[in-house]
Amino acid sequence: MQERRVFIVTSLALSFASAFLAIWASVSMRKDEGLSSRRQLIDRVVDLGRPFLPDVAVSNASSVCVPFDNSQAWLQGTRLVNLGASDGLDHNFAKNSILSLEPGWNKEIKPLMSQSLCHETSRFTNFLSPGYTESNDEDAVHRAATALSYLALHRHQHIPAIPEAKQRYPSNSSAGCLPPDVGTFDYECPDAKFLVVRYRNIGVGANLRLAAVPAFTAGLASNRVVLFVNNLDSEVNELLSRRWASASCDRHDSQCFFLPSSPCVLTKEELENATTLVKAETRDFFKKGKVPNELSNHRVLILNLSMQPRRRPPNTVHVVHRLAQQVLEAGTVGLQDFSPFSDLMKRAMDRLLQEDKPSNDTNAYYGVNSPIFHGLLLYATRPNMRSSVSMDIILRDMFSDIQALDNSVGLPIRGALIRNH
Repeated sequence: MQERRVFIVTSLALSFASAFLAIWASVSMRKDEGLSSRRQLIDRVVDLGRPFLPDVAVSNASSVCVPFDNSQAWLQGTRLVNLGASDGLDHNFAKNSILSLEPGWNKEIKPLMSQSLCHETSRFTNFLSPGYTESNDEDAVHRAATALSYLALHRHQHIPAIPEAKQRYPSNSSAGCLPPDVGTFDYECPDAKFLVVRYRNIGVGANLRLAAVPAFTAGLASNRVVLFVNNLDSEVNELLSRRWASASCDRHDSQCFFLPSSPCVLTKEELENATTLVKAETRDFFKKGKVPNELSNHRVLILNLSMQPRRRPPNTVHVVHRLAQQVLEAGTVGLQDFSPFSDLMKRAMDRLLQEDKPSNDTNAYYGVNSPIFHGLLLYATRPNMRSSVSMDIILRDMFSDIQALDNSVGLPIRGALIRNH
């Protein structure tokens, strides 16, 4: 009998924290000289810096460089900067991340898929590769719907930066036209509105499942970009001043592990003036999919989530469906042969609109059978360069044949210190 090949996309909600601890411990103890070049790459991105210390990129000083007309308040304000060029987020990363799904730019889809936590040989990363696209295969349909959800959220989080990116990279140039003292992945996004969320001092998986994914569903429903903020000065905002205890770098926020959720960055002044939704407003927000009318024009809203499972706002699925349609119509290289009318894509798009199948497993988490939940979770867990390289080292150390990953099963491992009284 042919052996069934099993591939687990995520057991993130239970095992992410222990996985990262294992990665960090193993990388710190490695002595293999064959990894010296990869170690140099890790060393380049080891110092992730504090959020208010900008990672300044070298500006393209050619005579044709005409920077975007950013506001003086943003240029001169104290910005909550993203990881930048010294962290591996160089001009190519910025250009591909922001413009890949923009019609007419003919970018590759593979780099966006490869930003995910999944290995480069995984079925998720290669969801359009031959052999993975049979439309009568329910797993292939779910995988395609998950990938479309991931790409839909990617588009949502990057759309506001497109006008600036087109100005920074005229005629698809490789060198960015940056304003002075602005990092490669820092954009004002002047027309955007924001939801700001903090990570709490509970498990990494719980934060992803109970903070990141609900925040993304609310952001999609209300057309607001979601940013994750911790470790602000207390005089800026007391709620967002708390460090994320799971993060070991000097930033003490999600970017110690993960890529920025968006290229858009806010200033200290914008966060000082932000409005925090009260409990009743938050409950109503998730019930109706829109913020209260009196707050609809506020640029920055803070969502103080209670870290409990939440059903997504009712309009989220339709927003994801619309964005997925835009992704398919963008002509991105790798997707152009899979029109919205191909059988697989029609079934995947229909799957996005279907009710999630209930689970009979008493240990199942909310969203366990939802491609939208899985797509948003995979977006939230896109590892930064250091994390990505570290995990790659671990995997190559574990598997002599990297293709063996496709025959592997992931088991969540949890541990706790138990005291007997």
